[in-house]
Amino acid sequence: MNKWILLLVSLIMILNLYGITITVNQDGSGEYQAIMEAVNVAVDYDTILVYPGEYHEEVNYQGKTIVIGSLNMTTGEDEYIHSTIINGDDQRCGVTLEETNNNNSEEGTQLIGFTIHNCNYYHGAGILVSECNIDIINCIIEHNYANLAAGGILATSGADIFLSGTIIRFNRADRQVGGLIISRTSTGEFDQINLCNIYGNYGPQCCDLARGIDIENPEYFSVYLDTFSCVEPDPYFIMHGNNGNNLNWEYLDLNVNSAYYDFYDGDMYVSPVGDDENSGISPEYSMETIAGAMTRIVSNPDNPNTIYLSEGTYSPTQNNQIFPLNMKGYVNITGDNMDTVIWDSEGQSYIKDYYSDMEYELKNITLINGNPADWNMEFRRYGTEIPTLTIKNLHSIDDSYGFFSIAARISVEMDNIIIEGASNSFGNYGSDPENSSVIKNIIVKNGASFIKHLSGQDTGQRSRLDIINALDVDNYCPVNDRGIWSYNIRGDGWTETNLINCTVMNNACEDSINALACVVSKTGGNFNIYNSCIYGNDGYQVGIDTGSGGIWGSTVNISHSLIQDTTWVPIIGDAYSEVNWLGGILDCDPMVCADYTPQSGSPLIDAGTLDLPYDIELPETDVFGNPRIYGNGVDIGAIEWQGTGNDLDEIVQKPDEILIYPNPLISSQLRDGKAKIMWMGDSSKDLSIEVFNIKGQRLRKLKIENVKCKMNSVSWDLRDEAGEMVSSGVYFVRVKAGDEYQAQQKVTVVK
Repeated sequence: MNKWILLLVSLIMILNLYGITITVNQDGSGEYQAIMEAVNVAVDYDTILVYPGEYHEEVNYQGKTIVIGSLNMTTGEDEYIHSTIINGDDQRCGVTLEETNNNNSEEGTQLIGFTIHNCNYYHGAGILVSECNIDIINCIIEHNYANLAAGGILATSGADIFLSGTIIRFNRADRQVGGLIISRTSTGEFDQINLCNIYGNYGPQCCDLARGIDIENPEYFSVYLDTFSCVEPDPYFIMHGNNGNNLNWEYLDLNVNSAYYDFYDGDMYVSPVGDDENSGISPEYSMETIAGAMTRIVSNPDNPNTIYLSEGTYSPTQNNQIFPLNMKGYVNITGDNMDTVIWDSEGQSYIKDYYSDMEYELKNITLINGNPADWNMEFRRYGTEIPTLTIKNLHSIDDSYGFFSIAARISVEMDNIIIEGASNSFGNYGSDPENSSVIKNIIVKNGASFIKHLSGQDTGQRSRLDIINALDVDNYCPVNDRGIWSYNIRGDGWTETNLINCTVMNNACEDSINALACVVSKTGGNFNIYNSCIYGNDGYQVGIDTGSGGIWGSTVNISHSLIQDTTWVPIIGDAYSEVNWLGGILDCDPMVCADYTPQSGSPLIDAGTLDLPYDIELPETDVFGNPRIYGNGVDIGAIEWQGTGNDLDEIVQKPDEILIYPNPLISSQLRDGKAKIMWMGDSSKDLSIEVFNIKGQRLRKLKIENVKCKMNSVSWDLRDEAGEMVSSGVYFVRVKAGDEYQAQQKVTVVK
């Protein structure tokens, strides 16, 4: 008999001096047939001896200081660990220790020699310990599932646990840690002789082990294991800090004899018809699951690796995928093609990246059947460094909550993202000051809403978000809020949001209580709106709301944009705010097709500017992949007119022969209230200048009397034939010789 068995026997003898031993056997030969029947009658210091069998019940210690053990406790034989099973039937916790009737399980409480599996609970699915003490000895906690945290063991709220000879493996959690969590208010100790094993667990925050510490008063934490998933500290597997936000490896003493996984420093390949027993180092030997490849691939800052996904659908039921994914820094995920690589998460989120080093790229994927009640991609990063996250070529279809949520210190670049259907929205960008991110070539349609840009700190430079080439149309948001409710695009707090070449049209929100606005600066958020069309949305098109008692004012600068009802931009709240109309402003029908492409003659055509804030450079293409600049200048909106249209387009644009000065025509700045129109082309008899509106209606005909001059000119007083001043908008000036038009030029009138 070894020292460990002698110790157990001695302990049982000591306990028997104070309590009795109660036997449990399913065959009826014991005093009870269920473990909880024995717990109900037990008192402090009693021992419950459980014979082999599979017990389909939750074992609740009821705040009692008792020992519950299999025959492994008395014989030391491992076979009793495997044959004495607590089965949660995928619907309940396995073992619970919580305060009950003001009683807490105290020192001397033990659980010895069980396999605990198939449990399903909110947190601490295998074993939940709160405000109690327990020694967990010679147990196997495996294949348990928590929809929040700790599929294996959770020690929280002042718990004190001692782990000896216990295996924690193959447990999962949806949001946090798969294996073991010891909260910062609890204590945990590992046996240095009878070593534990922790490996193969999975969770999006970290996989195997999390130990919270008080950042202001950190304490050393020693871990002694025979086998762990890795040997050196790796945030993918182990978290040691304040809720993971700050990893304090200097206070972690990790002692591991061997690693469970063999890691590979290179690109890896995954296929829906692959096998996780394969090496994954070539397409011929692809792994099956993305999570399996992510677990084994090395995070290499000097030479980032990539997981390549072949075409097909990746889902839990079809090919054992695990969502949400835990991510590693410096590891890219690249699909073969956005249209053929599909993630079907079957109601789960796709990614929850809380604490990786990021610096990776995610691209070429279609997303379906995401989480209906949570963000489908969530990224968080805290600390002093600002990592970069790149997302390209993603298509989210009919998801029911939101595409992404980004928090704190992350610089993001998104390009070619399509969000459509159901109650889908683009996301939240909650950023620390000094962050700068770019979102371009974005389509959000037939969903719920676009984006909220938030920052609650007023130190340093404002958090900046550039939104370029965004088509945000036909969305419906059902949610109510206070003040001016921003149901579509919102800049909130210490933020600077730049809307550049965006089309924001026909978005709706049925709210009978609050004033509505489609684009809103809230509590100090600033906006620069350039080359954008905001039209046909419910409520106000643009608004400012600094809130009651607000101290941060907002500034909204609008330039070269079409805004419906420019006279109705409300400013409410206690902090001073302002709207600056910087020129090139239109308030008229944008004249767009069903897909929001400008029609021929649309006022959006060539009406934009390249003089953008922060020297922002436009992408080479518009949101549909067409050249971004076609014709004489950049258009207003996300879609560039490409020169196709009605017969009026056959009239040649001749900017070198028609000169209109100034252009745009700002009525308050015209000398004598007139514009000069000059024709430097060929002269002929019966030469005239005609002005048309965007509907093709002729408003004015101006006769050129002296047609023999090399340069012929007329003056226009911005009035039509009836003598009425024309409204702000885009007009076409055409030169006519006899019955034929020779050329035309577009002019913008700003009153």
